[in-house]
Amino acid sequence: MDNLKLQYFTDFLLLMGWTPIAEGKWFREYQPPQHLGLPADYFLELPKDDSKKGFREYAKGIIGILSKIYHCDVEDLQIVLEKGHKLFSMGIANKTAASPFLTKN
Repeated sequence: MDNLKLQYFTDFLLLMGWTPIAEGKWFREYQPPQHLGLPADYFLELPKDDSKKGFREYAKGIIGILSKIYHCDVEDLQIVLEKGHKLFSMGIANKTAASPFLTKN
């Protein structure tokens, strides 16, 4: 968990269709794409600075939430968010189709 980078979280959310909707002093809010079927008022907050104390613990919580949303293993998602692969393909338990996880390197 030492290589978690905020940029990889941001890249993941944006490439998966999440939209930044608000920003405060310390956090940025992201709204999920409609096709996930989450409530209209649902959002995730990402800190704006990954060098602050507590980022690793907060990041573990976000990984847990995202793994439930995308029905994938925490460990698999963690690899994507630690390594920043250009393409990490894995099946998503989705009734319509599998989606790739994409992040910038």
